[in-house]
Amino acid sequence: MTVHAHYAQYWQGRPVNILGLMSGTSLDGVDGVLVRLEHTSNTSSQSTDTLSWHVLARASLPYPDDLQAALHQALRINSITLADLSQVNARVGNHYAQLVKHVQAEHQVDAVCVSGQTLYHVPVVD
Repeated sequence: MTVHAHYAQYWQGRPVNILGLMSGTSLDGVDGVLVRLEHTSNTSSQSTDTLSWHVLARASLPYPDDLQAALHQALRINSITLADLSQVNARVGNHYAQLVKHVQAEHQVDAVCVSGQTLYHVPVVD
């Protein structure tokens, strides 16, 4: 199934607003982009189906100093317990939720995509 066909089947052809959230190893906060996806179909030929998008909003929410400090601590090996890391995880999730709530105050949000907070990035070396 093509991406266009999957989109058309799942969203039944209606426009959809998707909020993408991310934060990276800078540990400065959460960034979000709200995009509207719209599938248009030519009933005479599937080859002319299109999936268009445009940006509706952008938003950022800096981490408070204490959360940023906790994230920096989590980067240091053997410096944080699993219980404390779980607490940091919940706080990061709540921070993401605050940004979603902020965007929802002004826009309809149909779906949210989150990449999570990167603490370590260790690519596989060939």
